[in-house]
Amino acid sequence: NCGNYTCLDTDFKCQRGSKFNKLPMPTCISNQLKCNGRNDCLDGEDERDCKSKACSSKEFKCEITGKCIPKVFMCDGEYDCGLGDNSDEPEDCTSRTCSSDEMRCKNGRCIHSTWVCDGENDCPDMDDEPPSCFNITCDPTYFKCANGKCIPGRWRCDYENDCVDRSDEIGCSPRNCSKYEFRYFLILNNDYDFDVSLIKTFIIDLIIILNTTHYIHLT
Repeated sequence: NCGNYTCLDTDFKCQRGSKFNKLPMPTCISNQLKCNGRNDCLDGEDERDCKSKACSSKEFKCEITGKCIPKVFMCDGEYDCGLGDNSDEPEDCTSRTCSSDEMRCKNGRCIHSTWVCDGENDCPDMDDEPPSCFNITCDPTYFKCANGKCIPGRWRCDYENDCVDRSDEIGCSPRNCSKYEFRYFLILNNDYDFDVSLIKTFIIDLIIILNTTHYIHLT
């Protein structure tokens, strides 16, 4: 009799099946899926009476779903409670204590200290990218971008926009093209050239973008 099927102590029994097998028969799912804000049992019984579930001292209990999430997930800019429950991201997030390797944004969000002055706005109010970022001194093995961001020196001239403002790719010597590439120059308004590589299968003679003509010269 499948109705008498017994699950392990680490599992929860869905009486009418789960979304994993979609069969109307008793199914065992991990206890970790119970009260996680999602219906893993077909009839949603794994999300019933979740508000009575006790969370550990290292967890935060979501107000609507009753889901327990790690406290470090609070005020991280992401909604982790699920099902429209935004209680882990209240307007005033100052209740969370940032760790020693984190910085607190003005809205209370904690971000990793390495995100400060990295050229990207991680705090909603951009307070992780203050004007003083332009005055920081980079490690000797790092390259300082025009926007003040410090990146590893090996990222300079690697044909990747690591600085965001592309200052790490200015004044770089042309790299050698592979046998599957060819080199061409884009002449824009006779002011400057761009040296880029394209896959040979996409060779074209003329590009017209936004009413600007880009002449391509094969070398």
